[in-house]
Amino acid sequence: MYGFEHAAYMRHGLGLLGGLLGLLFWVAVIVIAVVFIVKMTRHARTAHAPQGTALAPMIPATATGISAAEDQALRIARERLARGDIDPEQYRTIVETLST
Repeated sequence: MYGFEHAAYMRHGLGLLGGLLGLLFWVAVIVIAVVFIVKMTRHARTAHAPQGTALAPMIPATATGISAAEDQALRIARERLARGDIDPEQYRTIVETLST
């Protein structure tokens, strides 16, 4: 009944090339949108991370001689500081308490 001559991409004289170009255009639009969304979500995640190591040094527990429980407590304190649950002074107090 209907052959390829009735397909939308054939009506404008571009033939199969028109269909492929249209497909490539929409694939490119989708890829650009996905890349943009990924970059924005990564930026949002890293925007609230602590900017330096003066308050939260990342030293392995084995190098400092602290126990696994103390290491976990320090990691939780660093996470709370990063989220804004505690202020830097409270963090210093926690670190001092754990180191004594």
